Amino acid sequence: MDFASGLTRALGGRYEIEREIGRGGMAIVYVARDARHDRPLAVKVLRPELGTSLAAERFLREIQIAAQLQHPLIVPLYDSGATDDNLLWFVMPFIEGETLRARLVREKQLPLGEALRIARETTEALSYAHAHGVVHRDIKPENILLTSEHAVITDFGIARAISEAGGGGLTSAGVSVGTPAYMSPEQAAGSAVDGRSDVYGLGCVLFEMLAGEPPFTGPTPQAVLARHISENVPSLRVVRPNVPGPVERVVATALAKVPADRFGTAQEFRSALDSLELGREPGLAAQRRIRGWPTLVGLSVAVLFALLVWRGVVAPPPRLDPGHVVVYPLATSSGAEHAAPFGEDVATALLTALNAAEHLEVADGWRLLDERQRENPRRVTEGDVWRISRQAGAQFAVDGWVLFSDSTRVGIRLHDLAGDSGSVIVIAFAASADPWTVGLRAASALLPRLIPAGASVDLSALSDRSLTATARFLRGEQAYRRARFAEAFDYYRNAVAADSAFALAAVRGAQAASWNRQEQEARDLIRTALAHDRFLAPRDRHLALGFEAYLLGDADTAAGRLRQAVAVDPRWPEAWMALGEVYTHLLPGDGPLDSLAAAAFDEVHRLDSTFAPVLYHLIEIALRRGDVRGATRLLRQFRQGEPDSAELVPSELMLRCVAESPNAVNWRELARTIPQWVVEAGRALAVAGLRQPRCAEPAWRAVIAADTASDVMGRARRQGALSGLQALLVAGGRTEQLRQLLDSDTASAPGYTARLYVLSALAGAALEREADDGAAELRRAYEANPAGTMSVQLWHLGSWEAHRGRWAEAKAIADTLAARATRSRERREARMASSVLARALLARGDSTEALRLLVALVPDTVRGALTWQPWESLGGERLLLAQLRFARGEFAESYRIAAGFDAPTSVPYVMYLPASLALRMRAAEAMGDARAAEAMRRRLVVLGRRDLVELL
Repeated sequence: MDFASGLTRALGGRYEIEREIGRGGMAIVYVARDARHDRPLAVKVLRPELGTSLAAERFLREIQIAAQLQHPLIVPLYDSGATDDNLLWFVMPFIEGETLRARLVREKQLPLGEALRIARETTEALSYAHAHGVVHRDIKPENILLTSEHAVITDFGIARAISEAGGGGLTSAGVSVGTPAYMSPEQAAGSAVDGRSDVYGLGCVLFEMLAGEPPFTGPTPQAVLARHISENVPSLRVVRPNVPGPVERVVATALAKVPADRFGTAQEFRSALDSLELGREPGLAAQRRIRGWPTLVGLSVAVLFALLVWRGVVAPPPRLDPGHVVVYPLATSSGAEHAAPFGEDVATALLTALNAAEHLEVADGWRLLDERQRENPRRVTEGDVWRISRQAGAQFAVDGWVLFSDSTRVGIRLHDLAGDSGSVIVIAFAASADPWTVGLRAASALLPRLIPAGASVDLSALSDRSLTATARFLRGEQAYRRARFAEAFDYYRNAVAADSAFALAAVRGAQAASWNRQEQEARDLIRTALAHDRFLAPRDRHLALGFEAYLLGDADTAAGRLRQAVAVDPRWPEAWMALGEVYTHLLPGDGPLDSLAAAAFDEVHRLDSTFAPVLYHLIEIALRRGDVRGATRLLRQFRQGEPDSAELVPSELMLRCVAESPNAVNWRELARTIPQWVVEAGRALAVAGLRQPRCAEPAWRAVIAADTASDVMGRARRQGALSGLQALLVAGGRTEQLRQLLDSDTASAPGYTARLYVLSALAGAALEREADDGAAELRRAYEANPAGTMSVQLWHLGSWEAHRGRWAEAKAIADTLAARATRSRERREARMASSVLARALLARGDSTEALRLLVALVPDTVRGALTWQPWESLGGERLLLAQLRFARGEFAESYRIAAGFDAPTSVPYVMYLPASLALRMRAAEAMGDARAAEAMRRRLVVLGRRDLVELL
C-alpha cells in the first residue's frame, strides 16, 4: 500500500489523497478530494519527526483558536486531527494560484505597485487576526498565496500551535518555529512576541519583493538570526534605484530592531502603505499613539484632522532632515558682462566645499528650479526656496546675491526651515571677482552652523587650489552638464595641468575623456585623482574608485563602489549616472542589466532633468521600446544644450529610422561621411534584446559597402559592421543571406571569415560544412606557424574541435592557451583556455567539471572589447551554462542566466538571443509560468524564429 492510500485510510476515508504538491520545513502538502462535498482540499501533514515532539491534544486545542478566524484574505482551517500513529494533520481549501515564493523565484523583483498591493492586503489580514488575539509568527512568501484577485495568508496559528504543543521537545528535535530570513529580533532571541513581530516579518517580505532577496541572508540560520538582531537594514535604493524614498522609509520602520520603534499595529502599517499609494509620505512620527482612556477623543480629533487635510485646510508637517542642505545659485546684479555665470559658479564652489563635510548631504538647488528660474535666479523668491527645499526634505537652504559695482559684494542667506516660521541668517562680505574663493569663504562661514558641535571640516584641499585651475574647472562643469564632452575634457585637463593635486578636476576629466572614447587619457586622469584622493570628499572617493574599476573592466567592483557612492548621497545624479554606465557597458553579476541601467538613468533624470549626458541613454532606451513620442521629447531637450555631435547625430539617426522607416535615412551617404556614428546607431538599436533589427541592418550594410577608409579605424569599423550583421543574420535564421555575406567578404584580414563561419555554426546557424572548412583553414595556419598564430584563432579552432567531439585536439589547444596565459599573465588568454577546456570536457561527457569552469568564467574586461569581441563577452559560454543549469533541473537559475542576453552591452550576444529566448520559454514552462513562456514565444515569433518555437 502506497503512502497516499495509507494516509487516506488514516483520515477515515473522508479525504481522498490525490497527490503531493509541496514540502516545507514543517509539513507535507497534498491535494485531496472531500468525499462528502466533492471539492478539492489541501491537506497538510506535519513531518513525522515533528509530530513525535508535540503533544497532540495541545496542538489540536491551539489550532482550534486559529480555526475561528473568518476573513476573506485568510485561508480558513476546515478540520484537524491526529492519526493512530500520531501524524498531525489539518485541512484547508485548495486555492487556485501560486505562492508569492513561486512568483519571486520566477521574477525575483516585483513591480513597485504590485509589491505594495500584496503588502497592503497582507496587513489587512494581519490586522484582523491580531484583533482576535492570533499572531502568525511565520509570515514569509511561502505562506502568502496569490489568487487571480488578491493575496491571502495561509497557516495562521500553526506556528503558535506547534510552539505551544512542543515545549522543550522542539529544541531537542532540532526544530525551530519560524523562518530565519523573516524572523523578528525578539522572536530570534526567544522572547515573547506580539503583532509587531508579524509587522517585522511582512517588512522582510516587502523588502524581498522590491530588492529581490530578504534584508538579511547568511550561510547558516544562526548567522541570519544574528544579523536580524545586530545589523542595520540595508538600503533598498542601492539595489532598486527607482524605489521612492518614502517607500524605503516605510520599510525601514517596519524593520526597526525594537518593537516600539515599528508600526504599533498592522493597521498602522496599512495606513502608511495607503499613504504611499496616494502619493503622500506617511507621517511616521505620528505612529506612536498615546494609549489609554483618551483614545476615543484622540480618534475624533484624528478624523477631523484628516478631513481638514483632505480639504486642503491643514497640511501635515514635512519631515525635514537636519543634515540635508539645498544650495541655490546666487542672484547677480544685471549689467556686468560676467554676471550671468558668476552666481552659478559660486554655488558650484559652495556645493563642492560643503560636500567635504561627511555629516552633510548637499543638493544642487539649480536642478530643482523650473526653466524660467534657471535662466535668471533673480526670479527665485524666498517663498520658492522654502517650498522647494521642504519638498526635498531639507531642513536647511542656502541662497544669496552678488552685487557688482566698484567692488563685488556678496550676501549669503542660510534658511533654517524647521518649525512653522523658521529663521534666516544673513552673511555679507566684500569679495574678489573669483567665484571659487567666494564660494569657499561662504562655506567656511556656514559650516559651523550646519555640522555637529565639536566637528570640523578641513577645506584646505579646496582652498589651496590655484585660481587658474578653479576657473577652468568651473568652465568644465558647465560644459559637462550640457554633454559637451570634448570642451569639458579640455577644461578639466587644463585645470589638472595647472594644479596636479586638483583631484576632483581629474575625476571629472576622466569621465569626459571616457565619453570621448579617449580611454588612455581617462585612465591617466583617474590615476592622478586617486594619487591625491585625500583631497576628495567621501562620495567623490567612492565614485573615483568605482570609475577606475569601470575603466579597467572590473564590473562587479565598479558596481559595488558606485552603490557605495549612492548610499553616501542618494540624491547625487552623477553617482547614479556612473552606475548606469556600468550596467550599460559592462557585464556585472547583477541583473537584469537592461532594467537596472534604465532604472539608474531614470533616477538621474528624476533628480536633475537638466543633466544632458543622461538624455543620450534615455533616448536609445525609449527607441528600443518603440516609444517614439518619448524619444522625440528627450531629443528635443538634448538638442537645446548643443551637445557634442558624437552623441547627438546617432540619436537623430535612430529616431528618424524608428519613427519613419529605414528608407528615411540615407545610410550609404552617411556611411561615407560619418561612418563611426552609423556604426554606433546600429549597435545601439541591436543590443538589449534586438528590439529594432530593421534599423540596425541597413546601418551596418551601408558601412560595409560605403566606408572605404583604408586606415586602422576604417578597417575596424567595417569589421565591426560585418560582425554585427553576421550576428543579426544568425539571430534571424537567415542562413543563405549569411553565407552570401561571408562569401563576398574580401576585405577582412586572413582567417577572419573562417572565424565568423565557425562562430555562426557554434551559435546554431546551419553552416556546419562551411565551419568545418573554416576550422581547417585555421588549423593549417596553426600547424604552419604555431607561435605566430593568434590566441583568438586558437579559441575559435579549439571551440570547434570540442563542438565536433574531438576531445584530445580541443584539450591540446586549451593547454596551449593556458601556457600562453602563464607567460603573458593576460586574463584574456586565461579566459580563452578555460572556455575551450570547458567545451572539451562537455565533449568528453564531464558536465560537472565543465559546469565548474563555466561558472568561474567572468567577462571582466574593458567596454570596447565586451561590445564587439565574442571571446571577451563569453556569450556562447553563458548559453552553455544556462543549458547545463536547465538539464540539472535548476530552472530559475537557467532562466536568470539566459535573461542576461537582453543586456545592453554586447553585439555578439545578438546571435545567441533566439536560443536564449527558447531556453527561457522552456524554463518558464517547467516552472509553471505560462505568462513568461508566452512572452518568450511572442519574441521568437517577432524575430522570425517560429522554427525554434515549433521544435519545443
